[in-house]
Parts: sequence; C-alpha cells; structure tokens
Amino acid sequence: MEIRIWILHKQGKSIHAIARELSVSRGTVRKYVRQPGLSARADQNLIESRGIPFWSDL
Repeated sequence: MEIRIWILHKQGKSIHAIARELSVSRGTVRKYVRQPGLSARADQNLIESRGIPFWSDL
C-alpha cells in the first residue's frame, strides 16, 4: 500500500484524494508520504513493474 500511496502522490494527487481512492485515513496517507526513504523504494518498484532494470541491477 505504501508504494501505491507514494506513486499517487508523485502523480500530483492530494492527500485527501489518495485517502479517498484507497479507502484509508488521511493520517495514514500523510504518514507514508512523510516517511523517509520511501521515494527510492517507490521509484525502484515502479521501474521494475515496467520491466526496466533498476540502476543497481546494471
């Protein structure tokens, strides 16, 4: 779930919109958006899901 939250956030969706879409509280969304290190994990998962190797795999 945290990866989906970060991806939606990077797409420019508001915390309120993300919470509504995923049926979670705004506090939960805020917690994951503020979590340090999440950006790198989200970016890696997004890249891998598209079949592009992550930089550490090269």
